[in-house]
Amino acid sequence: MAHADPTADVARTIIDKYKDAVVTFNVVIKVSGGPFQDDENTELEAQGFVLDASGLIVTTNAAIDPVSMMAGIPGAEERLGKITTKVVSVRILGANGDDIPAKVVLRDTDRNLAFIRPLTPPATPPAFVDLKTAGPAKVGDGVYVVSKMGKSGNRGPQIGFTRVSGQIERPRLVYVIQPVSGAGSPGNLVFNDQGQPLGLLNFRLSASRRSSFAFGGSDSLEVVIPADDVAEIAQEAPQVKDVKEAPEPAKKVEAPATSTAAPKAGAAKPKFDARPFKATGAEVTAAGGLRYQDMTLGTGRVVKAGDVVSVWYTGTLKDGTKFDSSRDRGEPFSFTLGVGEVMPGWDKGIAGMKVGGRRLLIIPPGLGYGSTAAGPIPANSTLKFDVEIVDAKPGKG
Repeated sequence: MAHADPTADVARTIIDKYKDAVVTFNVVIKVSGGPFQDDENTELEAQGFVLDASGLIVTTNAAIDPVSMMAGIPGAEERLGKITTKVVSVRILGANGDDIPAKVVLRDTDRNLAFIRPLTPPATPPAFVDLKTAGPAKVGDGVYVVSKMGKSGNRGPQIGFTRVSGQIERPRLVYVIQPVSGAGSPGNLVFNDQGQPLGLLNFRLSASRRSSFAFGGSDSLEVVIPADDVAEIAQEAPQVKDVKEAPEPAKKVEAPATSTAAPKAGAAKPKFDARPFKATGAEVTAAGGLRYQDMTLGTGRVVKAGDVVSVWYTGTLKDGTKFDSSRDRGEPFSFTLGVGEVMPGWDKGIAGMKVGGRRLLIIPPGLGYGSTAAGPIPANSTLKFDVEIVDAKPGKG
């Protein structure tokens, strides 16, 4: 005899009703500046949802400008230089596999929201979410996140379930939710346990001065911006014909600083091993799914929790895409091991290495950023770090 499952029943009702209102889009952005003053075009894929019959889409501002998530984090412009971005093009991926040209018409960097319109109004009204039917949620309530799978899932609809874990009242109300299990990324729509729209899935990130871009040392929350706030801002979204250029991003965008002090005048900078990584030992699997391989074992001090460690590193996604490198910046990164200044995969994977050692860390999402996207790092990413220990000294604590 089948048992009643109210959670599953609500999930099926929501996804059947709103699955076609979720959209995937591609955006090409031009990134300028940084330490090498380069110009580079980057193509990203993100999601949002349709708000009305005109085809207006809401997503996160970070989806079209990942660098903006670092705005306001102190101390990096003097290290990496000013970084600016510009939207080059936007294409909505249609249900029939066709690309629909679109344009960013409004950006709210304070709330991390962006609004997109198709260049040509749809011939027939698309499926959309009427935010006038929105409802609230309380701490402990279950909530549902409607999204689309990636290319490997033929971009079909999916739904995830989680709970409200808290609320932030000031400066504006946002709901804090537990990490979404199985589905969901910033820009997706969240529903309450009554099947009513609750708001837009977003995130809050506040990095410490000691953190480096890819490594934790940050305060990151998955949050929901209430539907009423999204609807209020959406009323300001102009028509495509009234937008001559894509709205400008924040004037100053900074990447987070590391804690490494500038070298003294005349001091020789440490050199790194420029050879491509080539493992000399077997791959080891540790607790939590962390994997690593050594290239060089090192002969110096054994690194342990509480040590102030200086490393060269290069971080890549599973497909080899590089997202950060202290080697490229020409300066090693320093941090205190084992106190949460870096992601758990680093604390676990670097402990026990020796100064002079070089190791490839393969960090699963649970020991990295989990279900939270971070700039060019998609949610639920396995991360690889080629790490070389430059120095380690006992910490003051």
